[in-house]
Amino acid sequence: WLASRAGDGGAVVLLPEIIAICTCIGLIWVSLLLPLVQERRDAEHAAIETTGNLARAFEENTDRIVSGIDQILLSARAAYLENEKGFDISKWVSTRAKADKFDFFIGRIDEHGISRESTLGPKAMGINLADREHFRAQLDPTHDDLFISKPVVGRATRGNAIQFTRKLLRADGRFAGVVQVSLDASELSRFYQTIEIGNGYVMLAGTDGIIRARGPLSEGVIGRGIDDPSLLRAIQSEPNGSLSTVSPSNGITRIVSFRRLRDYPLVVL
Repeated sequence: WLASRAGDGGAVVLLPEIIAICTCIGLIWVSLLLPLVQERRDAEHAAIETTGNLARAFEENTDRIVSGIDQILLSARAAYLENEKGFDISKWVSTRAKADKFDFFIGRIDEHGISRESTLGPKAMGINLADREHFRAQLDPTHDDLFISKPVVGRATRGNAIQFTRKLLRADGRFAGVVQVSLDASELSRFYQTIEIGNGYVMLAGTDGIIRARGPLSEGVIGRGIDDPSLLRAIQSEPNGSLSTVSPSNGITRIVSFRRLRDYPLVVL
């Protein structure tokens, strides 16, 4: 109104004042936003550091657990090799096998895929497991490794369990079947719930992207694949790292840190 009453000359006179006011408002906004931007950066850095430390701690403990299970299998294999005909797996387990304080069962599958011995007792005897991945993986003569299955429903227990297997060998080196440790998936999930981390989670997945355990445990999550493509690519291409990711299922943005176990195809997130 003042500019229009004063004519063009008046508008020219007011222009520097308008510029000064706009500049002042802009500086105020900048002075408010810069601390917020820095605060966000600090929070993200703290989240990466905290989740990275947690991932490292759980990776070390998970590696110890899996290594312990592998030692049980290797020890059972050695005992079987020493006494093929007289090997009694239940008796052997009662005196030697330890796996921290996890509940598990151990069994022997013959070369045809039939369950011959198990600490579960008679209900597990004679079950045909020849089609199971944890048996078939050990048929390959070119490798002799620990196999860690996806969570599968046990034919004897009907529970969701992770199968750890090693091949059995006779004295002449021929394939004699498989020795297995079966660990209920909820056992590992309870282990991952030992630390309170607010609304976050700790998760164990394979490099195949299939979830083996999670704390806190959510219904239906065990055995499901990681649904975030960027996170899946990251854990398959790098041994460890951190990234900001948006979950396709709920749209929540999270800072995720992950570490792959050195000797096993498992990743702690």
